[in-house]
Amino acid sequence: MTTNQPIKTLFIPRIDESISASEIRVALETVRIGDIGAIQVFHNHNTTTNRIIITIKQWYSTRNAEIAQQRLANKQDIKIIYREPWFWKIYAYKPRSETQQHKQTTPTIQQTQPQQA
Repeated sequence: MTTNQPIKTLFIPRIDESISASEIRVALETVRIGDIGAIQVFHNHNTTTNRIIITIKQWYSTRNAEIAQQRLANKQDIKIIYREPWFWKIYAYKPRSETQQHKQTTPTIQQTQPQQA
C-alpha cells in the first residue's frame, strides 16, 4: 500500500538577487499555502539571480494549498504572483540522486595534440 506523502520542500530555480528571504516568506504567507519553515538562498554563479529552497512545516487546508499540492504532485509548477505582473515559478524540490552528483576523480592533465596547419 502506498501513501501519498505531502511535498515538504519547494524550489525556486531563479529569482532576482534583490528579493530577500523575508519578502519570499511574506508572499507565501499571503497566499496561505502552508506554515513556512526555513528559506535557504543560494547564489546562481555568474548571474544576478539566486535559487531558493523552502521548507513547508505543514500544509494548510485552503483551496490554494490544495491546488498547489495537486500541481506539485503532478510534477507541474505553481506560480506565485508577488508583484503584478512579476511571478515566481515554484517546483517540488528533488535532490540530486547519487548518479547525478559529480563523482570525485583524481586530478589529471589533459593532453591535447597540436593542430597541424
